[in-house]
Amino acid sequence: MSEHKRLIKNTVLIGLSKASGFLSMIILLPLMTAKLGGDEYGFIDLITSYSGLAAPILIMALDQGTFRYLIDARDDEAYKSCIISTAFFAVLPIFFSLLAIYLAVAVFSNFHLTFELLFYLLSLSLVSFTAYILRGLGRNTFFAISAILQNVLNIVGIIVALVVFDAGVSGVIIAYAVSGFITGIFNILSAQIHKYISLRTVNKNVRRDLLAYSLPTIPNSISWWVLGVSDRTIVSVALGVAANGIYAISNKFASIMGVAQGVFGMAWMESASLNFYKKPKVRDAFFTDIFNKQLSVFGALSMLLLSATGVAFSFMIDAEFHDAYWYIPVLVLSGLFSVVTGFYSGVYFAQKMTKKTMIMSIQTAVINLVINVGLIWFIGIWAAAISTAIAYGAMALYRYFDIKKYVKIKYNKRLIISIFLLFGMISAVYYLNNFYFSLLNFGIAALLAIILNRELLGAFIATAKQKLKRKN
Repeated sequence: MSEHKRLIKNTVLIGLSKASGFLSMIILLPLMTAKLGGDEYGFIDLITSYSGLAAPILIMALDQGTFRYLIDARDDEAYKSCIISTAFFAVLPIFFSLLAIYLAVAVFSNFHLTFELLFYLLSLSLVSFTAYILRGLGRNTFFAISAILQNVLNIVGIIVALVVFDAGVSGVIIAYAVSGFITGIFNILSAQIHKYISLRTVNKNVRRDLLAYSLPTIPNSISWWVLGVSDRTIVSVALGVAANGIYAISNKFASIMGVAQGVFGMAWMESASLNFYKKPKVRDAFFTDIFNKQLSVFGALSMLLLSATGVAFSFMIDAEFHDAYWYIPVLVLSGLFSVVTGFYSGVYFAQKMTKKTMIMSIQTAVINLVINVGLIWFIGIWAAAISTAIAYGAMALYRYFDIKKYVKIKYNKRLIISIFLLFGMISAVYYLNNFYFSLLNFGIAALLAIILNRELLGAFIATAKQKLKRKN
């Protein structure tokens, strides 16, 4: 299988998993905004975001290290067992220690969702650890099925919690937790992960390497959290939880860019690692081709997303959250910058340079935090959106210069300029906030998407024709 085909296959599989998450969001968003008030929805958003930060700490981010090292062990069953067993037994003592501290603190806490939150944290840790093992083993089909299963369970669980039992915030968190535990068990059984775990295969040197790789990803994750969640915290403190509910809705639409980038990024990490140590000319040509094609696809997606949001927003979202409409273009632009930084992350991932990515992420998080705090009292929610865009843009610019040390990419400058100019045009029409102009805007965006990606579409059609001929 060629590297391009491998990347496409993995992207499709991961895309199916992420598409299920997007579909879940589309189905649940009207229900949750109807059944929950702005304060409750904003509170759930904060809970899930904080839990996403805490889960990697519970397992020392060894899910990340296990994934990266398993990529190098694809043909060695003994080494696979060594990596998985070492990671598992490294996590256990820290996990139970932190769990004991949490329970001790909970005894003196008045927080009414203490045990629901614990249940949710445990499920997140289990799902993350087992899902990354699936990916490290190359079981991307099972990984996709796993994600689809979790999202289906989320839909069913939240419908039952809100419609049948009217359980509010507590019911939603329990529904998330239950779906996570069931999915984690599926992951273990589907790849027989438990058969790789043995005390006899634990290796001190492997543990040292795993920890050296994984631990820097914790402050890196915290930095990404600052980029994504501190905005919501600052908005909640400065403007109120209801304002965070509005900002959260804006993020839900713009996060489609993040979901799409996450799909490609997860597949790209693997391909970048497998191709980085090839001959420089071959490697540089591969990285150049992928960068320009990725930018073309995601540039088109950003325009389609924004124009489609202009058409659908008022039909999907309750009037209480209508102000969320105005912040979406800036957040989609942030997503486009994130696409660029995500591509560069593949280079650092291939070289196991987690310490460097940690430092860069911290710098970016500080930029976001300073701008947000400095502007929130003057321009309100706009401060959160603008600071995020500037932070991601700064990271993309810095990595553009730094990446030249490791790989030589020939950028299609004409394509880059065209994408940002066209995005500006689509944004201007979006802000007219007129349904008929929005329909026209979507049509223009669709045409631009075809023009920007005509070579890719042509190659896809040609491949499809060849496959049909072979079947006939």
